[in-house]
Amino acid sequence: MAFGSVLTLGQAYTPGGLTGQQLAYLTRRSVLGEAYSQLFTAGPLGVGLMSNAVEETGGIDNITVNLQYQQMTQPVFGDFTGTFPAPSPIVGIQPASFAYTMLMVPIPVYLGELLLQEDQKIQDIVDLRMTDAGASARDLINTQLWSNTTNINTLMGIGWAIDDGTNNANWGNVPRATNPWWQSKRYNVNAALTRSLAFLYITGTTKYSGEKPSIGVAGPATWAQLGQDFFSGERFVPNTEATDQYMSAFSAYDIAGVPHFMDPYAPEGFVYYPNFEYFALRIHQRVNWEFMEFQSMIPAFQVNYTGVVLLLFQLTLTKPKSCSVLYNITGTASL
Repeated sequence: MAFGSVLTLGQAYTPGGLTGQQLAYLTRRSVLGEAYSQLFTAGPLGVGLMSNAVEETGGIDNITVNLQYQQMTQPVFGDFTGTFPAPSPIVGIQPASFAYTMLMVPIPVYLGELLLQEDQKIQDIVDLRMTDAGASARDLINTQLWSNTTNINTLMGIGWAIDDGTNNANWGNVPRATNPWWQSKRYNVNAALTRSLAFLYITGTTKYSGEKPSIGVAGPATWAQLGQDFFSGERFVPNTEATDQYMSAFSAYDIAGVPHFMDPYAPEGFVYYPNFEYFALRIHQRVNWEFMEFQSMIPAFQVNYTGVVLLLFQLTLTKPKSCSVLYNITGTASL
C-alpha cells in the first residue's frame, strides 16, 4: 500500500526546482498534533452494554446463575375453616453457566522507537498504541456481539443468546428443546418491516414473557426501511430557539414505547429486541480493563518491551423468553 506523505515540490504553495528542495531541507512541515482514526465506527449496542456492564466476583471458571423454571409452592383457595392440603416440596431450580472469555491486547514498544522519538515526537507512538488498544478492543467486542460461534473461548453473540434453539440448541449449558421457558421468540417476518408489524411483534413478545423489551436494534438498511413508514405521518415541529428551523426525521423510532436504534455492526434483515433487565455483559472485577505493565523482552533476546491490556468477561442472558428477534425482513433500504 502506497502512502503520499507530502505534496510533490512545485504543487500548490510549494515552489519547485532547487529552490523548493532547499526549502524542504531547511523547513519543518506543519503537522497536526493528533492522529485521526479512519477505521472504527460507533456501535450503540456494544457501547450500551459496556457502559452498564455488571462486575462479578468469585472464581473465574464460569458465571453461574440459578433459574427457577416452575412453581415451588402450590397456592389454594380456602373457606372459614382455614384448612389446606398437606404441602410437599417441589423441585424448581436448576443452574445455567456461562464461561468467561479473556480479551487480550498486546502492546509492543521497540527501544529504537523510544530513542528516535525522545526529543522530536509529533505524536507519542506509545500513546497512540494505548489509545488504539481500547478502540481495537471495542471494535472486536462490537463485531463479536453480532457474530455467532461455537467457540466458547470467545464472546458469545446476540444471535446466539436470543434464540429458540434453531441456531443455538444450548444456552448457558441448558438445552432449549426440552425447556420451552428457556426459548426466545423468533418471528419470520417474510415482508418489509412496518410500524404495524413491529407493533404486532412487540406485543407478541410482551404476551409471551409478560415483559416489554428495552429496545429494538437493527442494521442501518433495515432501520432506514422502517423509517420510511414514519415519514408520511411526520409533522414538523419548529425549533424553539430558531423558528425558521424544523426538526425532521428521528434519531430513534418509538413503537409501543420501545425505541428502535440502528447499529452499523448489526446484520441486515433482522431486528433484535433485548431486555436489559436480563441481557448484560458481566466483567470479573479482578480483570476489568487491567493493564499488565511493560516488561522487558531481554529474556527473548530483544531490547524491546511488551504490555498487555486484559478483560475477563462474557455476555449473559438470564431470561431468554423476555427477548425476541425478527428475521427474514425483505426489501431493506439501499444505502
